[in-house]
Amino acid sequence: MATSNSDHLFQLIKSLSKAEKRNFKVYTGRLSGNDGKLFVVLFDVLDKSNEYKESNVLKKLSAIKKDDVNLKGINKQRLTNLKRHLYSQILKSLRLLHSQKDIDVHIRELIDSSSILYAKGLYLQALKILDKAKTVAQKANQDFLMMEIFEHEKQIESRHITRSRKVENKIENLIKESRRVNKVINSSSELLNLNLKIHGLYIKIGFVKNAKDAFFVRSYFYSNLPNYKLYKITFFERVYLLQSFVWYHYTCLNFPRAYHNAYKWVNLFRSKEYMIEKDPDLYMRGLHYLLLTCFYMRYYDQFEEYFEVFKKFYNERKTSFNKTSELVYLIYGYNATLNKHFLAGTFTKAKKLLPEMEKQLLGFDKIIDHHRKIMFSYKVAWLYFALSDYASSLEQLNNIHNLKKNYLRNDIECYTKLFILICNIELKEYLLVSNLISGTQRFFKKKDESNPAISLVFDYLRKRLLLRNELPAKELIDLYDKLMLHRADKFTQRAFFYFNFTAWIKSKFEKESISQIRNDHFKNYRR
Repeated sequence: MATSNSDHLFQLIKSLSKAEKRNFKVYTGRLSGNDGKLFVVLFDVLDKSNEYKESNVLKKLSAIKKDDVNLKGINKQRLTNLKRHLYSQILKSLRLLHSQKDIDVHIRELIDSSSILYAKGLYLQALKILDKAKTVAQKANQDFLMMEIFEHEKQIESRHITRSRKVENKIENLIKESRRVNKVINSSSELLNLNLKIHGLYIKIGFVKNAKDAFFVRSYFYSNLPNYKLYKITFFERVYLLQSFVWYHYTCLNFPRAYHNAYKWVNLFRSKEYMIEKDPDLYMRGLHYLLLTCFYMRYYDQFEEYFEVFKKFYNERKTSFNKTSELVYLIYGYNATLNKHFLAGTFTKAKKLLPEMEKQLLGFDKIIDHHRKIMFSYKVAWLYFALSDYASSLEQLNNIHNLKKNYLRNDIECYTKLFILICNIELKEYLLVSNLISGTQRFFKKKDESNPAISLVFDYLRKRLLLRNELPAKELIDLYDKLMLHRADKFTQRAFFYFNFTAWIKSKFEKESISQIRNDHFKNYRR
């Protein structure tokens, strides 16, 4: 089992909880021999290190003096073999620890136990273990593992005369169930493929820009949608189907339909509480899309209701969360927290939460994908902008702009460039803006991101450059009215998801910060 230069072993050790480290020590305590003790010494060295550097590790190992461990002759080749062995042993200890917590691991352990019993000629005991695995797998809707259990069972039945022959229709039912599960697996796989395709399309292109895009996405989605009968599909088939429709409608800016499918997704889990225990990550993703669609549609009350459900769920179950579940909650939880403050206009309160958010996310820095980091930075940039802290906003945007271009989606790259222009003009960096404005406008046209609302924004920026001052209130109000008209258009409205141009212009002629305007709007809604 190879480890890479980035070092996977080091990342694995740093991801372990205190309980997992303690379990590893107990597990290795049962092992004997000099080599066994040596990889434990390596574990301790890596556990106490803040970063991985091979020369430092070799140095630290050579400096250790223990009578019961032979540390002489530690070189790069021996260290590589030792790391490989340690990596394997950590995974074994984790499997033992999680076999009772993780249903998938538990079922596989039962299947493995059955194979061991069969190899020893105890095929009746092997069948008994498979029956137990089947019961657990059926309850957890684990169709892929069910198929594996059926195949093991059929293999034993085909090679030996067992007591099953005495049970009426036992073999016929086994074959029938095996065929049924095989169909379910094929259907689940097709729906999961659709999931990946439509979600991958969104990651690549973002929201649809026009009717042509909408037609393409619709054709793409329905041409890949497999045939299904709603009343016959299993739990995970239904979840995958609802996920696909959420992402399809979300990409097409049809937030009411995305909300409707996300609502059914969450309620499906609520109807089977056991599945929430089995897959909390998928349940939280459903809640995330409920919150996200509520945010875009400005459903304040529903947003607060589901956000409370989301937080309550975490507080009740966080002790049983693994590292991945913890990360899922942090990403979606912080996104929802910021969105809540954006809706209410309480940007100052949100700003106070940033240090803790950044500290928490830093602990997952190596495993958070670039897209998540970019979106978090973009949200924080908007937060600072709404508070009229243009320098801090610009700092966040420059972090995005300086990334490798293949990390940036076209729409994000375009609106980041425009956002930078707006920050600079607010900072009265007129020379810089005059140098960048034409190139930015051309970039929008090149990436097919230009629309009537964006054209109005560029016209406004050019007028400000010419005046070297703010436009008269009458012109600003006229611009605001025109932007509001474009915001009502289905496709043009997407531009306002990246930057709230109307709130920005309104802050000009009302001479208040965006934060104050949003807060007043929220209070009026409440009244």
